[in-house]
Amino acid sequence: MLFEPEHDFEVWGEAEHGLDAVEKATHLKPHLIVLDFAMPVMNGLDAAPLLLEKLPHVILIMLTLYANPEMEVSVRNVGIHALIAKEHAATRLLPAARALFVETAGQA
Repeated sequence: MLFEPEHDFEVWGEAEHGLDAVEKATHLKPHLIVLDFAMPVMNGLDAAPLLLEKLPHVILIMLTLYANPEMEVSVRNVGIHALIAKEHAATRLLPAARALFVETAGQA
């Protein structure tokens, strides 16, 4: 919902679980994927390496209730670009996504 009113983002799809996210992203080839840590079938932490294998230049952001230093290390280790606590998503998700697009520009 946060991305839909923004002119510089276009929502291409939503997934029910991590495996669904991998399948849809492989087909849609988005530039940015926002994953939830706690998803059925396959969580976001497990889906991330599969997504990066298929889409090495995709930007991944993880939303979680468990934002702590240990989780930060875990998400960085699998290639996720940013970790955002769900309680701060309304104010931090869009700025983080924009900053990551600027940061990764030219790396593709």
